[in-house]
Amino acid sequence: MKTLRLFTFATLLSLGLPGMASITLSESIQTFHEALDRGTSLESILRSEIGDHYGEAATVLTGAIASTPGDVAEIVRIAIDEGVLADDIAQQCETMLNQRQLVELIRVSLGERIDAEPIIRRCFAYIPYSQVSELLAFAINNSTPGQIESVLEAAFQALANEVADPFALVKEGVLRSNAFTVEGIEFAEGIDDLVTEIRLQDVLEVVASEEGANIDEIADADAPPPDPIEPPLSDS
Repeated sequence: MKTLRLFTFATLLSLGLPGMASITLSESIQTFHEALDRGTSLESILRSEIGDHYGEAATVLTGAIASTPGDVAEIVRIAIDEGVLADDIAQQCETMLNQRQLVELIRVSLGERIDAEPIIRRCFAYIPYSQVSELLAFAINNSTPGQIESVLEAAFQALANEVADPFALVKEGVLRSNAFTVEGIEFAEGIDDLVTEIRLQDVLEVVASEEGANIDEIADADAPPPDPIEPPLSDS
């Protein structure tokens, strides 16, 4: 996947071919550097460049990040405020961001509650696996019940070719979130087999933990009671 990021970054650099884009990455970087050298604020430059080249917003964002790599969070917030599409923001994960910048971009994007699916689908494969469940839980907590299914599907697809057991990572993120609890299980409706298994495991583990019960005993408790034993017939 890192090879893909290098290829994507090289492709962006080649966007100066006629008819492909009205601004190239090298032109965008130069614009930012020159304006910053004149004392113009990053916010003013970025808002102006997005307004002038909205159709190439992804290239503008890449140029802004390349010019001021320590300002990823501010760049993403301004882009969202200017109505830049989630796909254009997510495309930055396929450029040359380091791990800190990647996590910062994901967290800010999810916190601003833009469409989480492109961010998860295009960015989760590049972050350390140790942070996947935390960021997925954050995504779920910033989604409405109707959006959670697409968030989980996007996470599973993003991780399917990256880890041996993507289901386990997704499940860990769900169980770390506020969406599925023993008391609030109604949020789980409509997510089919994934949530069915998560719900079962969550309920059994929580009950077993709180009551010190054996899971087999809990399962037995859910079984229907035995038929009552009728008294023997009397001869009288």
